[in-house]
Amino acid sequence: MNDENIENVPTEVVPVAPLDEPVVEIPQPVDTQTPEATISEPIQPAPAPQTSSAPQTQSLAQQDEHGFIKNLLIKAQAKIQFNKQKKLEKILQLAQKKQTITNDDVQKLLYVSDATATRYLVKLVQQGRLTRIGSPRDAKYQFVR
Repeated sequence: MNDENIENVPTEVVPVAPLDEPVVEIPQPVDTQTPEATISEPIQPAPAPQTSSAPQTQSLAQQDEHGFIKNLLIKAQAKIQFNKQKKLEKILQLAQKKQTITNDDVQKLLYVSDATATRYLVKLVQQGRLTRIGSPRDAKYQFVR
């Protein structure tokens, strides 16, 4: 084909699936002698410059969300500590009443596992509120006055 015939050649625009950014299509000449049409080549336009208010708004929203989540986490941790302290007080009341308690007593009192009962008892021993009597395997815990 020569240059003077290009203007007379019919063109066809082939649709392209939309992407995140708009695509500019340039019509390509269609060769009438072959059954397949030439597919247009998409040209990506340059991204539009962002305004200065959009990043600030987004970062403020992120900060608000971050602050909200942080406050929820602080409240949840405070509630957990409060509940744990209540359980430790229950153990102390039982120890004061019985004078000596075992891990099994704590498990039955609080409906907790063996490991959790042990953690509670060790915490009270570290605080000086209970003393351990006997070997770790057959430990009994005595209330400290």
